[in-house]
Amino acid sequence: MKKNLSYHNINEIPYLTWNWIKINRASLQAKVEEEIADCARVKNVPKGTKIFYDGDSKLNEIESCIPKTMEHKSSEDTTKIINSFAAKKMGILAQGECEAPLIINFDLKDGKTYCAKQSIVAEENANITIIFDYTSNKDADGFFALQTKIYAKQNSKIHLIKVQLLGENAIHLDDTQSLAEENASIKITQIELGSKKAFVNVTSNLEGFAANFKSETAYIAKNEQEFDFNYCTVHTGKKTDTKMDVKGSLADNASKTYRGTIDFRTGCISSTGDEQEETLLLSPNATNRSIPMILCGEEEISGTHGSTLGRLGSEELFYFNSRGISESEAKSIMTRAKVMAFAQNIPDENLVQKISEYIGEE
Repeated sequence: MKKNLSYHNINEIPYLTWNWIKINRASLQAKVEEEIADCARVKNVPKGTKIFYDGDSKLNEIESCIPKTMEHKSSEDTTKIINSFAAKKMGILAQGECEAPLIINFDLKDGKTYCAKQSIVAEENANITIIFDYTSNKDADGFFALQTKIYAKQNSKIHLIKVQLLGENAIHLDDTQSLAEENASIKITQIELGSKKAFVNVTSNLEGFAANFKSETAYIAKNEQEFDFNYCTVHTGKKTDTKMDVKGSLADNASKTYRGTIDFRTGCISSTGDEQEETLLLSPNATNRSIPMILCGEEEISGTHGSTLGRLGSEELFYFNSRGISESEAKSIMTRAKVMAFAQNIPDENLVQKISEYIGEE
């Protein structure tokens, strides 16, 4: 049975700007299968990691311990969408030093729907890396929606890696919320290459003293792909730090929207934040919208942002041509480099090779 989805406040920016810019929010309209497929496969569970599923009382304990303060308005429509399905649930508990990454593969079949919620909690002094690998056949259809909540307790470290290689007709909805306590560290690495439409929302709350958040996002949008990104970090703790870095390329008739907000709230004395975006335009028909924003409710802070948009310049092309590399090859090299700059640091050689081969095929 098919289900109609019609939502108009996806990835809403925390403070609205002029409506005519058409950047305040995104809309999602689709007709998808109502039945949820079972496509998640957990492998390589490291020592010190425990996983809980629907029906386990421990899962309820993990969900209930996650602070409500991490929820942002930008997640409201995504939450409604996922709650409208019989979403799969998973709880991940990290205790101590998890030396190897936890890997979860999601293999979405053509035309299927998958909706899920993950709750990730790192106990004090824990250290864990988690990899989500989203994949499907190259021309597959389908609807893939995930909401991930991350709670990093005192002195803990969490690195979440999400790699999206879904089919060219799929719709991808990905929402990540996080909160860091004192001296805790959260890092999000996001590689977006597949799907017809992708909506990515990443929000972080730095509540503890010296808590820090870092995000690295890479993408390639081509053909008629539509990517919509929203990133927001809220600083409330003293000496907290944010670094957000987005690199990508736009080709053909693709479009991309990026909203990046660093919100310094009253009391976050001596906090720092930096967001940088680099977009390579490979086609005059591609569309890019960007709005980097820094909000200051505290005087003693340091915030910087930058957004670079452009094509390969004459100097770069001359450099490549002087070494026998054509313009099309040069564009391919630069496009690949933006993704692999982040992908090569993923602690899974097979997945890095998979990303490399996917780019090579395109």
